[in-house]
Amino acid sequence: MSIKTIDKQIKGSEGLAKKINKGAEKMVFDILQSTQYSTPIPSTVRELATNGADAQREKEMAIEILTGKAKQEDYYIERHGDQYSDSNFDISYYNLNHLDAENNDVVITYKENEGTGYCDVVSITDHGIGIGERRLEGVLELGYSTKRNTAENFGAFGLGAKVALSTGVDFYTIDTVHNGKRFKMNCYNYKTDFIVPAFNPQSGSANPHIVLSDGTKVHYVPTDAMNGTTVSFGVKKHHRRDYREAVEEQLMYMPNIRFIRIAEDGYER
Repeated sequence: MSIKTIDKQIKGSEGLAKKINKGAEKMVFDILQSTQYSTPIPSTVRELATNGADAQREKEMAIEILTGKAKQEDYYIERHGDQYSDSNFDISYYNLNHLDAENNDVVITYKENEGTGYCDVVSITDHGIGIGERRLEGVLELGYSTKRNTAENFGAFGLGAKVALSTGVDFYTIDTVHNGKRFKMNCYNYKTDFIVPAFNPQSGSANPHIVLSDGTKVHYVPTDAMNGTTVSFGVKKHHRRDYREAVEEQLMYMPNIRFIRIAEDGYER
């Protein structure tokens, strides 16, 4: 099993630790989220699709472990330290009643719309484990990853989920279901807005909430839907062909990828 190791042991004296200059934090955010990709559109398609594939593979492993078909050590090792703690297997995160054992496709949808600017919409949907609990907070952090202690996933560095910002959009949207809770958020370069309101006008009652480590209340909508996540963002019309070509070029080697194009007239291809 090839495990991702992200630290390097340095011999000699401890020395003065490096840190990010306070005045340069936003610049570092821009470098890691927006400007590191020389080909933003192909990179965005590849990174978000492989994230979806990772979520579905994690679901498959979790189902095997929870049903006794596999052991935890068949897929995971346990390592300690801040850089690995979030990647250790946590059986309490999974619930068989909410894991979709039937659907295993990553669906990329390109919706063409009338208008100008970022009027078209790209959505990448997986039927994986969903984002909740500590992961809901961690996925918004640079460098957060749950994948470092297994060789079954593509990612490990905690940057790929933010890649849509490299295409020039102001934000991307995450709509996710985890164990009966639906969360929705708009993710910008330097902040995240949780957009499920405190009050549900349809039911006439307050939406329940969880509390993040900093005390922030995040409301959610109870749902019977199975776990899964959709990442969506706006696209300019003149990039329509670029996204179609990116799907063909970047994802030909991946199984279980579906690409759907919905034209302005509603016709689905």
